[in-house]
Amino acid sequence: MKNIFLIFLLLVISVPLYGLNVSGVNISETITLNNNQLKLNGYGIRKKWFVKVYVASLYTTKKVTNYDEAVSDGSDKVIRLDFLHKVEKNKVTDTIKEAFQSIAPDIPESEAGKKFFSQFNSDFNVGDTLELVLLSDGTVITKHNNKVLGIIKSNRLAFGLLSIYIGNKPVDEELKKGMLGQK
Repeated sequence: MKNIFLIFLLLVISVPLYGLNVSGVNISETITLNNNQLKLNGYGIRKKWFVKVYVASLYTTKKVTNYDEAVSDGSDKVIRLDFLHKVEKNKVTDTIKEAFQSIAPDIPESEAGKKFFSQFNSDFNVGDTLELVLLSDGTVITKHNNKVLGIIKSNRLAFGLLSIYIGNKPVDEELKKGMLGQK
């Protein structure tokens, strides 16, 4: 009985070492980008009606609690979406374009915006990931399942993408709170 208790105790203590499990998605506490360790700032679940669409995670070099802190920080950031439901590529791009309408309506038709939206060439299935890597120099690297879809240097696009999730008019207020570690 004592051995069973010790094994149970070891399992409970070791779980945080592997990260978090949110709706079946393992979320790493840290990721490495350009030889720098980024820490999980927060995460949330994007819901549409009653459907859980994806888990969104924000990774930063230091804890941020609002958009202004994130922008003024000036370091690399990663927004990672882990899909819980199949979503057609057009729905993803249309949702991002719609979100831009309330914060920066010129971005979708800009050269950087057109290039960004043209990168999406396949649907997102359950278990797929989309990473928006926002480098400190304004470069946006888009990855689908760790495959680089494109690299675009545009501060405006980088700040716009960050604003969609944690800005003053986010796509989802509860998701924003989660990504900023406020819930």
